[in-house]
Amino acid sequence: MSSITKDEGELEIIKQWKELRITLVEFQFDCGGDSMGSTEFTVMTDEGSIDAPDIVAYFEDEIYRCVDFYEVSDGHYQGESGIVEITLVQEEGEESYFQYDKQSTSQWSESYSNIGQVELTQEEADFIKTYIRSIQGGSDDSDAVNYSQDFIMSDKQEEMLTDICERMNDMASELEIEGVDDGAEMDSEWYRFEYESIDGKNNMHVEVTKTFTVLKEGE
Repeated sequence: MSSITKDEGELEIIKQWKELRITLVEFQFDCGGDSMGSTEFTVMTDEGSIDAPDIVAYFEDEIYRCVDFYEVSDGHYQGESGIVEITLVQEEGEESYFQYDKQSTSQWSESYSNIGQVELTQEEADFIKTYIRSIQGGSDDSDAVNYSQDFIMSDKQEEMLTDICERMNDMASELEIEGVDDGAEMDSEWYRFEYESIDGKNNMHVEVTKTFTVLKEGE
């Protein structure tokens, strides 16, 4: 039976590690947006950090073979940052080996929706119920109105619809979203809204969606 031997390069690094009395190599990373971003190695001894270019050069390649990093963003997942602690494990009667312990925090863009209300007059409510199938809009687009039937819109009706859409935008912009995860932070002033229904008190119910950055502890 053949035995698996350590690569000469690794044996040399283990030798240097012991000679320099290294206790820990720390790899700080920040990846996302389809790239690794910023990275930095710190070589530690009991007396503090030291310069060890051969040690760093070895782990610059080896760490990507031994540890998984998730730099590919997809709009929902944004990236992760953290540290990898590299230590030399020495057990009696066994070959020494490097252990990689990754601690990271991942960043996600999560969407949350709540229902807000816009108060309508009876005339406005009747107009929406009769002629409008849907209204959608948001901070980065013009409002999209889908009509439920063909009709010739009067100047008064056009002004009424414009005013309703402006009030929907104002409400959506100012609406505080509830049920958001603890620690989540709103990404920006971005929002989307969509007309849902009108109740018996002529309150227009509008679904409002906003995005938040959520941090999650990784592996």
